[in-house]
Amino acid sequence: FVTDRLDHRVRKVSKSNNFVSYFAGSGIQGFRDGAAGDARFSEPLGIIHFRNKLYVADSNNHAIRSIDPISGEVATVAGNQQRGNLDGAASQSQLDTPTSLLNRPEGVVFDSHGHLYVADTGNHVIKMLDFSSGKVLRTIGTEVSSTSNRGSRFGVFNGPSGLSLRGDGGLYGNIFIADRGSHCIYMLEAKSSKLLLIAGNGHAGRRDGERAQFYQPYDLALSAEGKVLAV
Repeated sequence: FVTDRLDHRVRKVSKSNNFVSYFAGSGIQGFRDGAAGDARFSEPLGIIHFRNKLYVADSNNHAIRSIDPISGEVATVAGNQQRGNLDGAASQSQLDTPTSLLNRPEGVVFDSHGHLYVADTGNHVIKMLDFSSGKVLRTIGTEVSSTSNRGSRFGVFNGPSGLSLRGDGGLYGNIFIADRGSHCIYMLEAKSSKLLLIAGNGHAGRRDGERAQFYQPYDLALSAEGKVLAV
């Protein structure tokens, strides 16, 4: 399954013959849950499969959507088309209507305990959500109001976008983060919950080696054995 950002759809690619078909979304930009052909997205980006459902970062709707991979039925997990920064429902009675507010989320990944990590790109943080309620459980990264301070020091993200998980026997599995605006790659360590700088020095450039530089790294992926990180 892949997201087609500017067509506002999710597409399905057959493994057997590489045939591409429409799967969810009407192709009309908007915000609507429901049947696959009636549902609407607005610039969907990150997508991941977890526990028999697909989860999509519906970026321009500031929401996380779920899709049944059999029927294509679409539902909203977090966010409500309103741009914001709010950490979720305060009581069980509110959980029928997701109240967590996001700002142009781009990347999504699950850990082995079922926590959904979202690159809340417009808010310049990573958020850990309870996927069943949409409530934010934890925020990673320092939130700053000044544009000039974003990405200026360790732990202050500037437009984090891509996320990738390494399941290496830890409690959750280490999560790698492509922080586009600071030109850096970070790792959230599972056992210690520490944020580690893996590569990049905060300056845009093209350099290999131990003092590598990147230019707006957008996404990343780990190899199957977890030894190679492609950016």
